[in-house]
Amino acid sequence: MILGSMKQLAAIQLVGDAMALWLGYYWLSIGEARTGLLLWSLAVALFTAALFVWMHGAGLANGRDPFGFPFARALRHLPALLAAAALVLLLYFGLSMLRDALHNPAFHFASWLTLKLRKPVKPTAVLRILAAVFWIVRWIVLPSALVPWARNIAARGFSGFVPRKSYRVWPDRLLTPPLLLVAIWLPMRLLAWHPLKNGFEIEMASFLVRAAIAYLLFVAGLLMLEGMPLFTQRKRALSP
Repeated sequence: MILGSMKQLAAIQLVGDAMALWLGYYWLSIGEARTGLLLWSLAVALFTAALFVWMHGAGLANGRDPFGFPFARALRHLPALLAAAALVLLLYFGLSMLRDALHNPAFHFASWLTLKLRKPVKPTAVLRILAAVFWIVRWIVLPSALVPWARNIAARGFSGFVPRKSYRVWPDRLLTPPLLLVAIWLPMRLLAWHPLKNGFEIEMASFLVRAAIAYLLFVAGLLMLEGMPLFTQRKRALSP
Protein backbone atom coordinates (compact mmCIF):
# COMPACT_ATOMS: atom_id res chain seq x y z
CA MET A 1 0.00 0.00 0.00
CA ILE A 2 2.76 2.43 0.95
CA LEU A 3 4.90 1.67 -2.10
CA GLY A 4 1.88 1.87 -4.39
CA SER A 5 0.85 5.29 -3.14
CA MET A 6 4.45 6.55 -3.36
CA LYS A 7 4.77 5.32 -6.95
CA GLN A 8 1.59 7.15 -7.92
CA LEU A 9 2.81 10.32 -6.23
CA ALA A 10 6.19 10.01 -7.95
CA ALA A 11 4.58 9.71 -11.39
CA ILE A 12 2.24 12.63 -10.80
CA GLN A 13 4.94 14.86 -9.32
CA LEU A 14 7.35 14.13 -12.17
CA VAL A 15 4.80 15.50 -14.62
CA GLY A 16 3.33 18.17 -12.35
CA ASP A 17 6.67 19.67 -11.34
CA ALA A 18 7.72 19.80 -14.98
CA MET A 19 4.50 21.66 -15.78
CA ALA A 20 5.06 24.06 -12.88
CA LEU A 21 8.64 24.74 -14.04
CA TRP A 22 7.44 25.35 -17.60
CA LEU A 23 4.74 27.72 -16.33
CA GLY A 24 7.37 29.55 -14.29
CA TYR A 25 9.55 29.93 -17.39
CA TYR A 26 6.53 31.11 -19.37
CA TRP A 27 5.65 33.60 -16.62
CA LEU A 28 9.09 35.19 -16.92
CA SER A 29 8.42 35.88 -20.62
CA ILE A 30 5.08 37.67 -20.06
CA GLY A 31 5.31 41.40 -20.55
CA GLU A 32 3.77 43.99 -18.24
CA ALA A 33 3.24 46.84 -20.69
CA ARG A 34 -0.55 46.69 -20.49
CA THR A 35 -3.01 46.12 -17.68
CA GLY A 36 -4.30 42.97 -19.35
CA LEU A 37 -0.81 41.45 -19.51
CA LEU A 38 -0.19 42.40 -15.89
CA LEU A 39 -3.39 40.65 -14.80
CA TRP A 40 -2.52 37.61 -16.94
CA SER A 41 0.96 37.51 -15.38
CA LEU A 42 -0.60 37.58 -11.90
CA ALA A 43 -3.05 34.81 -12.84
CA VAL A 44 -0.28 32.57 -14.22
CA ALA A 45 1.86 33.16 -11.12
CA LEU A 46 -1.01 32.30 -8.77
CA PHE A 47 -1.95 29.21 -10.78
CA THR A 48 1.68 28.00 -10.83
CA ALA A 49 2.03 28.51 -7.08
CA ALA A 50 -1.29 26.77 -6.42
CA LEU A 51 -0.32 23.82 -8.65
CA PHE A 52 3.03 23.34 -6.91
CA VAL A 53 1.59 23.72 -3.41
CA TRP A 54 -1.32 21.39 -4.21
CA MET A 55 0.93 18.60 -5.51
CA HIS A 56 3.37 18.69 -2.64
CA GLY A 57 0.63 19.33 -0.12
CA ALA A 58 -0.84 16.04 -1.33
CA GLY A 59 2.55 14.42 -0.73
CA LEU A 60 2.67 15.79 2.82
CA ALA A 61 -0.90 14.65 3.48
CA ASN A 62 -0.11 11.20 2.08
CA GLY A 63 2.95 11.04 4.31
CA ARG A 64 0.72 11.47 7.33
CA ASP A 65 -1.94 9.03 6.13
CA PRO A 66 -1.60 6.89 2.95
CA PHE A 67 -5.29 5.95 2.99
CA GLY A 68 -7.91 8.00 1.20
CA PHE A 69 -7.31 10.52 -1.56
CA PRO A 70 -4.38 12.82 -0.74
CA PHE A 71 -4.96 15.13 -3.73
CA ALA A 72 -8.59 15.66 -2.74
CA ARG A 73 -7.51 16.33 0.84
CA ALA A 74 -4.81 18.77 -0.27
CA LEU A 75 -7.25 20.53 -2.61
CA ARG A 76 -9.70 20.94 0.27
CA HIS A 77 -6.91 22.44 2.39
CA LEU A 78 -5.33 24.43 -0.45
CA PRO A 79 -6.17 27.90 1.01
CA ALA A 80 -4.45 26.94 4.27
CA LEU A 81 -1.46 25.51 2.39
CA LEU A 82 -1.13 28.66 0.29
CA ALA A 83 -1.30 30.81 3.42
CA ALA A 84 1.40 28.68 5.04
CA ALA A 85 3.58 28.93 1.91
CA ALA A 86 3.20 32.73 1.93
CA LEU A 87 4.24 32.86 5.60
CA VAL A 88 7.30 30.70 4.90
CA LEU A 89 8.31 32.94 1.97
CA LEU A 90 7.95 36.02 4.18
CA LEU A 91 10.01 34.34 6.89
CA TYR A 92 12.84 33.51 4.50
CA PHE A 93 12.65 36.95 2.90
CA GLY A 94 12.98 38.52 6.35
CA LEU A 95 15.94 36.24 7.10
CA SER A 96 17.63 37.37 3.87
CA MET A 97 17.00 41.03 4.72
CA LEU A 98 18.46 40.50 8.19
CA ARG A 99 21.58 38.89 6.73
CA ASP A 100 22.09 41.85 4.39
CA ALA A 101 21.45 44.32 7.20
CA LEU A 102 24.20 42.72 9.32
CA HIS A 103 26.82 43.17 6.61
CA ASN A 104 28.07 46.56 7.83
CA PRO A 105 27.81 45.70 11.57
CA ALA A 106 30.04 42.69 10.83
CA PHE A 107 32.81 45.05 9.73
CA HIS A 108 32.38 47.13 12.89
CA PHE A 109 32.41 43.97 15.00
CA ALA A 110 35.67 42.87 13.35
CA SER A 111 37.22 46.27 14.19
CA TRP A 112 36.00 45.99 17.79
CA LEU A 113 37.51 42.50 18.12
CA THR A 114 40.78 43.76 16.69
CA LEU A 115 40.82 46.53 19.28
CA LYS A 116 39.97 44.26 22.22
CA LEU A 117 42.08 41.23 21.30
CA ARG A 118 45.06 43.25 20.09
CA LYS A 119 45.17 40.95 17.10
CA PRO A 120 43.92 41.65 13.57
CA VAL A 121 40.51 40.14 12.86
CA LYS A 122 39.59 40.18 9.19
CA PRO A 123 36.05 41.36 8.36
CA THR A 124 35.85 38.55 5.78
CA ALA A 125 36.31 35.99 8.57
CA VAL A 126 33.41 37.51 10.52
CA LEU A 127 31.30 37.52 7.35
CA ARG A 128 32.10 33.85 6.72
CA ILE A 129 31.02 32.94 10.26
CA LEU A 130 27.85 35.00 9.85
CA ALA A 131 27.12 33.32 6.52
CA ALA A 132 27.61 29.88 8.11
CA VAL A 133 25.18 30.75 10.91
CA PHE A 134 22.53 31.91 8.45
CA TRP A 135 23.11 28.80 6.31
CA ILE A 136 22.48 26.57 9.33
CA VAL A 137 19.33 28.52 10.23
CA ARG A 138 18.07 28.44 6.63
CA TRP A 139 18.74 24.80 5.82
CA ILE A 140 18.64 23.01 9.21
CA VAL A 141 16.92 24.92 12.02
CA LEU A 142 13.90 26.35 10.19
CA PRO A 143 13.12 23.31 7.98
CA SER A 144 13.26 20.98 10.99
CA ALA A 145 10.46 23.00 12.58
CA LEU A 146 8.49 23.93 9.46
CA VAL A 147 8.11 20.54 7.76
CA PRO A 148 6.15 18.86 10.63
CA TRP A 149 4.08 22.06 10.85
CA ALA A 150 3.33 21.85 7.11
CA ARG A 151 2.29 18.21 7.51
CA ASN A 152 -0.29 19.23 10.11
CA ILE A 153 -1.68 21.89 7.75
CA ALA A 154 -1.83 19.46 4.81
CA ALA A 155 -3.74 16.98 6.96
CA ARG A 156 -5.97 19.35 8.99
CA GLY A 157 -6.20 22.64 7.11
CA PHE A 158 -6.23 25.90 9.06
CA SER A 159 -6.53 24.03 12.35
CA GLY A 160 -3.07 22.62 11.64
CA PHE A 161 -1.53 26.06 12.17
CA VAL A 162 -1.69 25.29 15.90
CA PRO A 163 1.04 22.67 16.56
CA ARG A 164 -0.18 19.30 17.71
CA LYS A 165 2.03 16.24 18.05
CA SER A 166 -0.22 13.62 16.55
CA TYR A 167 2.79 11.51 15.47
CA ARG A 168 6.48 11.25 16.30
CA VAL A 169 8.21 14.29 14.82
CA TRP A 170 11.83 13.64 15.79
CA PRO A 171 12.59 11.45 12.73
CA ASP A 172 11.13 14.31 10.71
CA ARG A 173 13.37 16.87 12.39
CA LEU A 174 16.52 14.77 12.00
CA LEU A 175 16.02 13.65 8.40
CA THR A 176 14.49 16.83 6.98
CA PRO A 177 17.77 18.82 6.55
CA PRO A 178 19.69 16.16 4.53
CA LEU A 179 16.68 15.43 2.34
CA LEU A 180 16.09 19.13 1.77
CA LEU A 181 19.73 19.57 0.81
CA VAL A 182 19.36 16.75 -1.72
CA ALA A 183 16.11 18.18 -3.09
CA ILE A 184 16.99 21.90 -3.33
CA TRP A 185 20.53 22.86 -2.35
CA LEU A 186 22.34 20.16 -4.36
CA PRO A 187 20.33 20.73 -7.59
CA MET A 188 21.00 24.47 -7.34
CA ARG A 189 24.73 23.83 -6.93
CA LEU A 190 24.66 21.38 -9.81
CA LEU A 191 22.97 23.88 -12.13
CA ALA A 192 25.41 26.63 -11.14
CA TRP A 193 28.43 24.39 -11.80
CA HIS A 194 30.27 25.01 -15.09
CA PRO A 195 32.63 22.07 -15.55
CA LEU A 196 33.24 22.57 -19.29
CA LYS A 197 34.23 25.57 -21.37
CA ASN A 198 34.92 24.01 -24.76
CA GLY A 199 32.30 25.47 -27.02
CA PHE A 200 28.57 26.15 -27.03
CA GLU A 201 27.48 22.63 -28.05
CA ILE A 202 29.45 20.90 -25.28
CA GLU A 203 28.34 23.45 -22.69
CA MET A 204 24.69 23.03 -23.73
CA ALA A 205 24.96 19.22 -23.56
CA SER A 206 26.55 19.52 -20.13
CA PHE A 207 23.79 21.84 -18.96
CA LEU A 208 21.05 19.51 -20.22
CA VAL A 209 22.57 16.52 -18.43
CA ARG A 210 23.04 18.51 -15.21
CA ALA A 211 19.49 19.91 -15.48
CA ALA A 212 18.03 16.40 -15.88
CA ILE A 213 19.97 15.09 -12.87
CA ALA A 214 19.03 18.16 -10.83
CA TYR A 215 15.35 17.70 -11.69
CA LEU A 216 15.37 14.04 -10.69
CA LEU A 217 17.12 14.90 -7.42
CA PHE A 218 14.54 17.62 -6.79
CA VAL A 219 11.54 15.33 -7.30
CA ALA A 220 13.08 12.34 -5.50
CA GLY A 221 14.26 14.40 -2.55
CA LEU A 222 10.89 16.07 -2.03
CA LEU A 223 9.08 12.76 -2.44
CA MET A 224 11.24 11.11 0.23
CA LEU A 225 10.80 14.15 2.47
CA GLU A 226 7.02 14.01 2.12
CA GLY A 227 6.77 10.25 2.61
CA MET A 228 9.27 10.00 5.45
CA PRO A 229 6.67 9.36 8.23
CA LEU A 230 5.33 6.38 6.28
CA PHE A 231 8.72 4.68 6.17
CA THR A 232 9.57 5.44 9.80
CA GLN A 233 6.18 4.10 10.91
CA ARG A 234 6.62 1.02 8.73
CA LYS A 235 10.10 0.41 10.19
CA ARG A 236 8.71 0.59 13.72
CA ALA A 237 5.86 -1.75 12.79
CA LEU A 238 8.29 -4.34 11.39
CA SER A 239 10.74 -4.09 14.28
CA PRO A 240 10.47 -6.96 16.83
